[in-house]
Amino acid sequence: MKNNYTLDFTGVKHYLEFHREIQKSLEFPDYYGMNYDALWDCLTDICYETHVAVKGVHTLSKDLSEAAKIVIGIFQEASEKKSYFHYTVED
Repeated sequence: MKNNYTLDFTGVKHYLEFHREIQKSLEFPDYYGMNYDALWDCLTDICYETHVAVKGVHTLSKDLSEAAKIVIGIFQEASEKKSYFHYTVED
């Protein structure tokens, strides 16, 4: 099983909206906690070939751009720990 996801931050203006986009785009469960710890937990629960294409980072405000850097760092760490998790930033 292989899943490809697109996480597009274009048009995202607020922190909660930022995490809602993550939840929706990556098909995380309703109990996703809308924070970085919850993101890590959901990513490490993945046990199948996964690729996430991240788009729209350049459209984010300064504050949300910093949040995106944290998310990308979490993706990087997950890809180092899980050989079947991959991501690209497409801006």
